[in-house]
Amino acid sequence: MLPRILFILLLPLLFSCYHENQVTIEIPDHLLSEEEMVDIITDVQLVDGAITYRRSRRIEQKDFRKFAYEQIFTTYGINAKVLNENLNYYNNNPKQMELIYENVLAKLSRIEGEIKEEANKADTLEIKK
Repeated sequence: MLPRILFILLLPLLFSCYHENQVTIEIPDHLLSEEEMVDIITDVQLVDGAITYRRSRRIEQKDFRKFAYEQIFTTYGINAKVLNENLNYYNNNPKQMELIYENVLAKLSRIEGEIKEEANKADTLEIKK
């Protein structure tokens, strides 16, 4: 009987000690819009693709990555810290980040289509000559 009473008395104490540890991510000082994030992430993906291509072709990589990222930062008026803060912020909002990545994939697909179209035009011109 005593163990039951002790258990009943200790049970509320156990539940009162429980609290959920949720990480709170603050809104960055320089919050980038979803559209800006789409543009930046698209450019980052293109740079990463270029780096992978250059590596697979054993093309000199010296300073290419640094230069390419500096170009992105200059274009959008940000730095690595601002980008990382925004990535952390949006990663903690999965629905927003999913939408951003869907838009990035759509934009990359459009770019790929444009490149293929230009290549087809160039091939057609070569055949006509």
